[in-house]
Amino acid sequence: MSDDPLVTQPAFPGLPQDVVDGDEQADAAAPDAVLDEGPASPVVRAAAAPDAALDEGPLSTPVVLAGNEAGNAAVNDRVLDLFKISSYLISVLDAEELQRNLVSSVAEALPSVHSGILWLFDAQKGRLRVASIYKLPLEAQTRKEFEQCQLRIGEGAAGAAVQRGELRLIETRLGYRDSAPHLSPPTQLLFNSSTTNCRAR
Repeated sequence: MSDDPLVTQPAFPGLPQDVVDGDEQADAAAPDAVLDEGPASPVVRAAAAPDAALDEGPLSTPVVLAGNEAGNAAVNDRVLDLFKISSYLISVLDAEELQRNLVSSVAEALPSVHSGILWLFDAQKGRLRVASIYKLPLEAQTRKEFEQCQLRIGEGAAGAAVQRGELRLIETRLGYRDSAPHLSPPTQLLFNSSTTNCRAR
C-alpha cells in the first residue's frame, strides 16, 4: 500500500466517492489537486490532508475538499452558493432583469439573507438610488418613498461602503443604527419609519 495520502485516505461518507478517490494515476501526476473537466465546469479536487484548507482567491470554479468532513462541507456549500450567484451575474445580459432579481438570488443562495435593498450609484447625480427592494415589509407609501430615496456618498451604510470602496458587514440593528447620524434628516426619518415597521412585523 502506498504512503501517498491521496491514495491511503479513507473514503469520506459525506462526499461522492469519485471526488475522494479519483484516478490514482492522475493523483500521482498532480498530488496537490486534480483538475477534472466536468460537463458544466471544472472542479478542483484536493485530498492531500484531513485538514485541507480553502485558499483565498477568485471564485472561478467550485472547489471540493476531501478532508475535515463537517468543516469542509460548510465551506463547500458556501463556495458553491457564491459560485451560483457569480454564474447568474455573468449569464444575465438584461440590466433591468438583473436589478429585479439580484437581491432575491442572493437571498436564495445565502440562508442568512432574508430581505434587502439593491442600491446603484448614479454617476451623473453623484447619488445612490434604490434599484430594487426584496421582501421588506413596508407599507405602500413608505415603499414608494424608499424607491425615490437617494443617498450621498458616505451617507448611511450603503453610502459608506461606496466611499470606502469595500464591503461592510453589519450584523446587528445597533450596528446599523450607528450609521444613522450620517443620514440627512429626511432620509433618517424615512429609515427610522421603515425599520420601525419592519420590527413591528
